[in-house]
Amino acid sequence: MPFRANPWFSCNAAIAGIVMLAIVARPAHAQTFHAVTVEPFVIITDFPFPQAPQVRDHLVSLGERLHAELGLKPVRETVKIYLLKSPERYQKLLLAVMPQLQVGDTQRHGVFLRRRGEMPAMFVLWSDRVGTVLRHEFTHATLSANVANPSIWLDEGIASYYEAESLAAANLYRETLEPRLAASSAWTPDLARLERLRQMPEMGPMEYAESWSWIRFLLSGPPEVRDLLPKYLAQAASDNNPRPLSASLSRIYSSPATPLSDQWRHHFTASSEPSKRSTNSK
Repeated sequence: MPFRANPWFSCNAAIAGIVMLAIVARPAHAQTFHAVTVEPFVIITDFPFPQAPQVRDHLVSLGERLHAELGLKPVRETVKIYLLKSPERYQKLLLAVMPQLQVGDTQRHGVFLRRRGEMPAMFVLWSDRVGTVLRHEFTHATLSANVANPSIWLDEGIASYYEAESLAAANLYRETLEPRLAASSAWTPDLARLERLRQMPEMGPMEYAESWSWIRFLLSGPPEVRDLLPKYLAQAASDNNPRPLSASLSRIYSSPATPLSDQWRHHFTASSEPSKRSTNSK
C-alpha cells in the first residue's frame, strides 16, 4: 500500500532513520540492527539476514518483468527496505513516521512511502507471506518511479497482480469476486467507477479484487486489449491526463453484441481455477 499526497503524507520518510536509531537506543530493548546495501536497496532488519542478495535478485527480476510486460523503467534510485520481525517495533516505526495513522492501519504487513526529494522506503513485517508483500510494495516503488501520482485503482491493481508469482496464486481476489458474480447476475464490473476513486479509504476488498481483475484482463485477456495498459502507462509517464482506460475499452467494445462486461466475465470465468484459501498484502 502506498501513501499519497494527503494528510498522511505530511510526514518525512527521512524520519524513519531517526526513529530506527531511537528504537535501537533503548537499553531495555537492546538489540542489534543490521543494514546491508545491495544496490539498488538498503535493507535494514532487526535480525541477521544473510538472504539480502537473494531478495535483491528477486526484486530486480520482478523489475525486469515489469519492464518487459508494462514498459516501466527499472528503479535506478536507492530504495530503503525496513524488514522487521518484531510487530511492536514495526507498528511503532510506522506510527512514528506516519503519526496520522490509526493503530489498525499498522496491521498491514507492508507500506510503501515516497516523498519528493526523499529516498523511497518500503516497510515490511516479516511473516510467512513476506515474499508476496515485498513484491507488492516494490511494484508500487517501480510504478511511482515511472508515473507521478498514478490513480489508486491502477496502483493497487498492478501491485496486486504482480504480488503473486503466478496467476493461480491470486486466489484471494477470485474468492472475493466469485460470490458477487454468483449472487447476482445484475452486478457488472465497472472500471469507470474505479477510475473515479480518489482516496485510499475508498479501496475496500471488492475494489482491490476488481482492480486486480481489470489488470489481469488487460494483460491476459483478448488480443485486442493487451497493448492498452503499456500504452497508457507510457502516456501517463509524460502526460498527467491520459485517456482513461475505460474509454479505450469502450471504443473497442462499442457494439451491443459484444459488451465489455461480457468480455470481462468470459475472461474471468474461463481462466479461473478452483480456489484455495489464501491471504494477501495491500
